[in-house]
Amino acid sequence: MNRHNKGKNFNQRSRRDELRPCVEVRAEDFGGDYNADKMVRRFIKAVKNEGIVDECRSRQQFKKPSEVRQERLEERARVIKKVNQRRSELLTSKRLTFKSRKPRNN
Repeated sequence: MNRHNKGKNFNQRSRRDELRPCVEVRAEDFGGDYNADKMVRRFIKAVKNEGIVDECRSRQQFKKPSEVRQERLEERARVIKKVNQRRSELLTSKRLTFKSRKPRNN
């Protein structure tokens, strides 16, 4: 082991990067009811959550690390701008006034 890499395990993937071998959708998950439409929808949702399609698309063409970093920075700036815009809209919007209730005479 190199003295600079002491204590670091570069062979382990982080939990976020962990790849599962396949995506499973079982009829038992639906209470034994075999509804093909539900199962297809659940499968598509599971594939999207795993990020399989996005990963395949991103691997079709090589991107330099500098391009990836630049895209990440641009995405971050876009999200920050959007959040700040929403925050300013909330702060500058007209305050709602509610009518006061008349007390009931019982």
